[in-house]
Amino acid sequence: MIWLTWRQFRIQAIAGAVILAAAAIAMSANARAIARLYAASGAAACPATGDCPALSSFLTQVRDGRTEILFIVGTALLYLIPPLIGVFRGAPLVSRELEAGTHRLAWNQSVTRNRWLAVKLALLCGAAAAFAGLFSLAVSWSSHRIDQAALDRLTPVLFGARGVVPIGYGVLAFVPRWACGRT
Repeated sequence: MIWLTWRQFRIQAIAGAVILAAAAIAMSANARAIARLYAASGAAACPATGDCPALSSFLTQVRDGRTEILFIVGTALLYLIPPLIGVFRGAPLVSRELEAGTHRLAWNQSVTRNRWLAVKLALLCGAAAAFAGLFSLAVSWSSHRIDQAALDRLTPVLFGARGVVPIGYGVLAFVPRWACGRT
């Protein structure tokens, strides 16, 4: 059952791994550029109160450079990942089986309907959670200095794109519409 699920969703898994590797490379380069700007501005010597001209100089340099573009793109992608997971993994989860009729074969091979659905949901929800979590980790690691200097890690815009929130959104991409009480 696990092998069959892998075979059905391997293209999406490989595409996700490639996207994650490209994002990690881009965010790593962005993190290095931000660290250089942080060290050059002298913001590391500022107190934690945020009243320091070096911090404002650092934030101005970030806003004027290309590092802010990757910061904004990374945050925006963390909001786009769950809907994309839902469209390309969540929707075909059951509909492809029902359309092709392969669910009848799986259910006649001593695999119960509950086990069939549980294996598919466990593997794909786990993969979605891992993808969203690793992407969130890359973006959070890349923008750590900006968040530290701006003292706004928990603004409404950034809250949904940091920590474990994207993981929850990625898992919720698999919740069917009927499970929410809507018909």
